[in-house]
Amino acid sequence: FLMAAHHLLGVLLEFEGDIVESSRVLDRGRELHDPAQHKVYTAMYGIDPGMVARAMSSRPLWILGCPDQAEARARETLQLARSQRQPMTLVFALLVTQGVHLFRGEAERALAIGEEVDVLCREYGLPQEREWSRSFQGAALAAVGRLDEGIDLLVDSLAVQQAIGAGLVRTAFLAILADLYRFAGRLDEGLRAVDEGFAYAERSGEGGYLAELHRAKAELLRLTG
Repeated sequence: FLMAAHHLLGVLLEFEGDIVESSRVLDRGRELHDPAQHKVYTAMYGIDPGMVARAMSSRPLWILGCPDQAEARARETLQLARSQRQPMTLVFALLVTQGVHLFRGEAERALAIGEEVDVLCREYGLPQEREWSRSFQGAALAAVGRLDEGIDLLVDSLAVQQAIGAGLVRTAFLAILADLYRFAGRLDEGLRAVDEGFAYAERSGEGGYLAELHRAKAELLRLTG
């Protein structure tokens, strides 16, 4: 129970924006987690909270300026998830790893993982997780030079997420979309994406990505003069 509590608190702290404390709490949840008890945890909670804590602990590491540690933690978690063969745990580990590779500028690796996520989500009926991955795929496509295709995919994925009531990390995806619009010279659309992100953060309390929204807005405003 203590391990599961650290998972929940750590994730909440990240989404609220307290990244330093989130990293500490998630890392403690990882320490309390016993992978050998995976089936026990899954029977109790429906998912293994410790595996989610392990995966999620990668993201604060990246935000705090430790990209190599973030990649190593994501890789370690993914290897463990593959050995356990539990679809939801594996999909979540893949998603976090996909995001870490994208943020590290490793777009081709992000695209490859996204293809695996898509297959698993279709097979096991995980629509929300599929859309998170499609949003990452849009950003990755843009990064390899397929900018218009990437924008279209990300816009479509955000619309699907809204339709199915999946709002988590919407602020982060809108910040990414604003950047893609900037790369395409569509500055007004980029500013509208930023405004939507700030409005959603205000309604939801999702403050973990406000810095990215401010950065994206500043870049857009610089180009508009």
